[in-house]
This record gives sequence, structure tokens and C-alpha cells, in this order.
Amino acid sequence: MNRKAHYAQPDTFLRSVFNPPPPPNSTLVMPVLTSILPVDSVPPETRRFLPVPPPLMPHTAMKTFRTLLALVFLLPALHAAPISWTTSTVSGPADVSTAGTFVAAFNVGGTTGVDTTINGVVFPGGGTPAAFSIATFTDGYDDFVVESAFGGSTAYRQALETAWFSNPGAPATTVTLNSLTVGRTYEVQMWIVDTRGGALSARVRSVKGGEATATNTTGGGPNIARGVFVADAVSQAITISSPDGPQLNLLQLRDVTGDDVVRNISNTVSSGDQLDLPGKAGAHAFTIGAQAVRLSAITVRLRDYVSGAGSSVARVRLWSGSGNVPATLIEDLGTVAVFSESPASIGYPSAARPVLQAGTRYWVSVQNVSGDLDWLYTSDTNASGSSTLLENQAVSTNGGTNWSVNADTSQRHLFTVQGIPAIVVTNTDEFGTGSLRAALVTAAALPGADTITFAPGLSGQTIALSSFSNSDGNTALVVNDSGGVTLDASALPAGLTISDGSATNFRLFRVEFGSSLALTGLTLKDGGGAGFGSGGGAIRNDGTLTLT
Repeated sequence: MNRKAHYAQPDTFLRSVFNPPPPPNSTLVMPVLTSILPVDSVPPETRRFLPVPPPLMPHTAMKTFRTLLALVFLLPALHAAPISWTTSTVSGPADVSTAGTFVAAFNVGGTTGVDTTINGVVFPGGGTPAAFSIATFTDGYDDFVVESAFGGSTAYRQALETAWFSNPGAPATTVTLNSLTVGRTYEVQMWIVDTRGGALSARVRSVKGGEATATNTTGGGPNIARGVFVADAVSQAITISSPDGPQLNLLQLRDVTGDDVVRNISNTVSSGDQLDLPGKAGAHAFTIGAQAVRLSAITVRLRDYVSGAGSSVARVRLWSGSGNVPATLIEDLGTVAVFSESPASIGYPSAARPVLQAGTRYWVSVQNVSGDLDWLYTSDTNASGSSTLLENQAVSTNGGTNWSVNADTSQRHLFTVQGIPAIVVTNTDEFGTGSLRAALVTAAALPGADTITFAPGLSGQTIALSSFSNSDGNTALVVNDSGGVTLDASALPAGLTISDGSATNFRLFRVEFGSSLALTGLTLKDGGGAGFGSGGGAIRNDGTLTLT
């Protein structure tokens, strides 16, 4: 194959129709399509299902062709990008994420026409929202929990007591997330809750996207699965499986795409960095702007050159290095198969979410793990985002063990680096977007240490708490964050007060075992009183606590 002969070929309409790969029963349909269009215009992930195409069909066969083409559009298109999962146990309304932008939610098994609002998010019952497709559940039940409330919320408990399920021995259920935008980062939350006790609470259900290993939930806890992924197709399939039968209580999808740190991936393709041998890698440098950011995802534009049914495998990594080559590995974002001879934007979500420091040079690298692929180039030097795309490039022939300078700086690799916006409390509300509770939930869901700051308009204000959890010793705010979190109000001239609103029957904070909390520039007021039995008026510390 002439590798360069294909660079002028644009992404085709057929690629959008036939990506992801069709099911095996489409093999009777596809030869008809390849008799109309050149085989090279059909992506390899589709073509690998095809026999040698027949001769061009006569005009009299066009009616049959149109019928079969209509069937193709009805074929199921399930796709599963790798998902980075974390799990947690139901504690209160703040379990419901408010990160990013709301896409859809569903009270599975809930009553048609009845909406339940939890932490400001509306979960409709009854008919499945268009954003979701849920297959193969066989039954429903409305008494999966025994608690009277979770975190003081009866509505949350009522929503969790209903679910769809299948009996032991039933096949896995597939939940499909629909109408996604390729290249954007999404968060999915799945509640699989059964607290009836004994063997029922001990039932394990596994959730899995396109990653190699499933993530387990347990009815009694951890019973919330939170996944983050970069969409590489318009749909994303997730399976729920268990010898005890799959189950699902609540479901939420949010768009948590970070801000563009640097982006040129939409520029016109001009050529490609030929990573044609395993171990061969390329790297490109960029410098962070005036504000530090947390890495959210890296998306690169690649093309596969393995003929037939095969594919290439690419590895993406992030490095630091102030010189002319990468020096220190920051994160290995993993590998993914590359099927397409048409340019394909492939996203790699960050699991570690490292902080990229202001004014620091970093490098994105793509390595050929197996096969034959190109990291595509553009001659357009323009790039958007908060950081600066540099001309500095490097090459390696041994998977990044050693790097050397790539002296040809006439081209720019096509990629996007996305960062997570800072976690900022913007109001004095107790629940919902911008609240302190929501900020703590967001921080706990992210790996590593996090800092929560407060908007300037909160200077001199009071956050009055009125809801608390009996299960956590009458505590308003429970910190369960092994990476550690800092609440920093030092930039507020008049400071900020956190109070129980003079209710005096619960403490303000509890730091769980293995967690850490640092408070800076804050005043803790009221709190304490009868009903604890375990001490701690403002704070009960079972982990690590720092006050400044």
C-alpha cells in the first residue's frame, strides 16, 4: 500500500455510518455497499467483515440496494471505549454529581411522570430517556433499601428503593449512552444498591466498558460506580453482569469535558509522523499558560495501516521536560486499538489527573505498540487553548527510553490536551451546583490531592448547614478523600464562616479514616451539642487534619 496516497482522502460519510463495527449478521448487507463504492472508502473496522466484493451490480438491482441500505441504518451500533471507574457507597444527596454539564438522568423503575430531584438533579421515572438505551432486564422491584433516609433525604431513599433487575443466571444487561459527541469527556454514574442485608447486600455486580477488567460494586457498598471516558463514537456501551443477575437503580450522564489547554486537532491534515515499527514514538511540546490545570484527557489524530482484519495499537503518554526532549514521565494514559485508514480522533482519559503547573513545558507522545500507524501532521501552525503549542518535537525508536530531537519543525502533530477547571465554591447554598457539598464530592472523585477555593463574592459570608448524616455520627460534611482535600479561603479579605445555623445538634466536619483535610482562612462557628456520643463539636478527625 502507498501510505501517502491516502492523505488527501477526507473522512467519509460511510465512516460515520459504519463506526463502530457492525455485528456479524451485517456481512450479507455490506458486499452490496462495496459494489457501489471503492473498498478503500469503507473503514477497515467494517471491511474486515467483508468477503471479496462482487462485480458492480446492474442498475436493475438498485431497488434491492436501497432496501438493504435501509436495513444497515437499523442495525444496532454498540461501541465501548475504555472507561476509568471509581466506586463509592451511598451516603447522601451529595453523591449525585453536579460536575460539568447535565446530559440526562433516569430513575430506573420509577413511576411514569414522577420526577425526583436529588442534589438539584432531576431523575425522571417511567420511560427511558432518549440519551439511554437499556436492554435485557426482566423485572422490577420497589423495596431494595431498608434505610428511612440517606443523608437526611427521604427522596433519595425513595428513588433508590426501586430498580430494574434480572434473576440469577440471567445474561448481562447492556446500557447504551446515546448521541455522544466524539472527543468530549463524559461522566456516568450508576447506582446498584441493595441494602436489605445478609447475602442480598453482599451481591456483586460488575460494570465494564471497553477496558480489559470489569469494576465490581456490592449491594451494601460500594454501590455507586462512577466512570469517566472520552467518546470515540456517538454511542458507548456499558455492561452490568453478575451470577446473581444484573440490577440498576439510578443512572446519570454528564459532560465533564475540560477546558482546552492546547488544541489543533481540527486543523487540516497535511502528512503524518510514520510510526511504522513497534517501539517507534513521536513527541510534541507545549507550555502551560498562567494558570495551573488538572489533566482531563488527551486526544490524538491517528491513522492505521495494517491491512485486512488487523489493527494497530497506540500508547499515549504525558511527559515533562524543560529541554528539547521529554525527560520525566508524568502519566501513561494507556493503549487503544486504531482501526481506521481514515483520520480518526482517539481520546485517552487521564486516570491520575496530574496537576500541570503554570509556565511549565510538557510533552505528549504517541508510541507504536504494534502494527503500523501514523500520528497525523498539519502544516497549520495555529492552535487554540490557554497554553502555547511549541515547535519542539522529539523521536524515539525504543518506546521512549531514549529521545532525540526531531529537527524538522515544519509540521505540527495533531492533538488536544484538556484540563479540568478549578474546583470553586460559588454560592452559600447547601446543595447543588457551586455548593461546598458539591465541591467536596467532585474533589473526592478525582485521584490525588485537590484544592477547593471560594469565589470573591463570598468574602465575609456564611455557609449555613442544616442537613446531617446519622450514619456518620451526626455530621454535616463528611470528608472521605484518600487523596486529600484543602479548603482554601485565604484569598477572601473578610474570610468565610461555616456554621450549623445555630442548630447545635450536629458537628460540621468528620474526616474519615485514611482521608485528609486542610482548612485555611475559614471560621468554624456553632456546631456541637448532645447526640454525638463520639466527640467533636466542629470537627471529628479520624484521619489527617491541618488547620492554618
